Amino acid sequence: MLQQELHKKVKYLQLKASHLVNDVLSGEYQSSFRGRGMEFDEVREYQPGDDVRAIDWNVTARTGQPHIKVFREEREMTITVILDISRSQSFQSSKRGKLDVAAEVAAIFAYLAIRNNDKVGLILFSEGVDLHIPPRKGRQHIWNIIQTALTTQPRGQGTSLETAVKHFLQISKRRQLVAVISDFIVPSDDLTILKQLGRRHDTIALHIEDPNEASIPDAGLVAMRDSETQALTVVDTSSPAWRKKAQASNLEAWRQRTEVFKQSGVDFVSISTGEAPITRLQQLFMDRTQTQRKRR
Repeated sequence: MLQQELHKKVKYLQLKASHLVNDVLSGEYQSSFRGRGMEFDEVREYQPGDDVRAIDWNVTARTGQPHIKVFREEREMTITVILDISRSQSFQSSKRGKLDVAAEVAAIFAYLAIRNNDKVGLILFSEGVDLHIPPRKGRQHIWNIIQTALTTQPRGQGTSLETAVKHFLQISKRRQLVAVISDFIVPSDDLTILKQLGRRHDTIALHIEDPNEASIPDAGLVAMRDSETQALTVVDTSSPAWRKKAQASNLEAWRQRTEVFKQSGVDFVSISTGEAPITRLQQLFMDRTQTQRKRR
């Protein structure tokens, strides 16, 4: 990608993500995502109406007067975006490819972070971890994240979600919000790592799909190359039996992925390259807010 073209693309994503965050998502983000929880603030004398369960018995015994522990909600969060840049993400059947949409979603989360004074980091992966940008704040940092997401080339041929998640789990010391952005074209066994991730971190799986990737038209004999293994196969797309089998295979793979997401206990949303990501993200945040309210 030429430098001038890249600059325009990064600037466009910056402006678009900033607009969406400020005008649409900021309120939903604040209400649907919490910080690390309640942190100790101070000890003060007991006042009528205070919760007796908060009494600090050590201080009470030492002073002879009842005292309670006061906690405050720690709102500041850290967000890590784990972004799939493997070769299957390069699939593009229309104006926007999967990686374009994935980069936009990553930019939105980055701007959500800076808008709310949170830190944001980025992990890019394909067959392994291709790049890791530690969480920080600042607009220059956001620019770096967007540019990196758009320009970094995968080092490997395949996709290993498990490797990327294990890397993150090894380096993460405190609970974070983790946005995993991928087409999730990986073996079902590889997806089970999300269960471990969901236990330790607030996790969202954002599935990027191209609607034309699963529907194969009748085009006669077609040479198909696997984007990751580069294996070349000639298939007869005019065969109704072959198209039916391919569609059934795609549906089964989708069913298995969805089942793993549910079992992992992570939030999951699918975003098509033919739609605006903001619509799905806004609904996701609203659903999370409603779920949290029911739990209270």
